[in-house]
Amino acid sequence: MVMVVSSVVTAAEITRCEAHALPGQFLGRARKSPKWRVIIKVDALRQKLEGKNQQMEQRDRRIKRLEGEFVNIKGEFKSEE
Repeated sequence: MVMVVSSVVTAAEITRCEAHALPGQFLGRARKSPKWRVIIKVDALRQKLEGKNQQMEQRDRRIKRLEGEFVNIKGEFKSEE
């Protein structure tokens, strides 16, 4: 969850700052600045979502593979009858 304590951060500011920063890199202001806390939290959330997306893609590939195996087994069972 992203919380801004005392300042408003625009999307342009976040994008501008992220363009010059590596993931997880401290972006140069005092750690107590809410603006930079938000940027760091946004980066962490983005990484978490990318991980979730990869998990979902792996799950989808596994489901397709299992569906294919099920169709093959079903076809073999019918041909034996």
